[in-house]
Amino acid sequence: RELHVFADEDHAHLQEGRNRMVPLITISEGIRAVGGGRNELINSVHFTSSVKKTKEAWEKVGGYISQAYDESQIERIYLHGDGASWVKQGIDELPNCKFIIDSFHFEKQLKQATAGFGKQNYRLRIRQAINEKDKGKAIRLVNEMLSLSGEPKRAKRIRKFRSYLVSNWEGIVRRYTEGITG
Repeated sequence: RELHVFADEDHAHLQEGRNRMVPLITISEGIRAVGGGRNELINSVHFTSSVKKTKEAWEKVGGYISQAYDESQIERIYLHGDGASWVKQGIDELPNCKFIIDSFHFEKQLKQATAGFGKQNYRLRIRQAINEKDKGKAIRLVNEMLSLSGEPKRAKRIRKFRSYLVSNWEGIVRRYTEGITG
């Protein structure tokens, strides 16, 4: 009934000395606990492609799903990722697909943006706004941090986070309010 697709990239070092971003995509039927606080993916299948062919990679993933599963039985496909545009391309290629922010990447962005504001508890307050599904409140908190930022470098980090928050809002809310394992 439910599939999870995890998308991220790695940077491969080529022989001629350059680096290339390599998309990594994994399909899973879910996650199960194996003990000791560890989990494993159920029936995972892995895909990779060159950076210039991400649409082709998503078509391969969609084709695999069509062949391996009865699509009429799939109620939802959750696409987990960091919010990169190539990751979000998968939403258009996969049936009944909803984007979920990868909590590792989101928490990293949140921590960087709220660094130096410990006494004001912005990290906690932004998480509360997310749990309340209150985008306006979350943006007001980020704007408040921006007004208090003082130094240009910190202000730049906060503006970057605000943009990240706005462009990935639905996936962030879904991750933190629907109990979807990632």
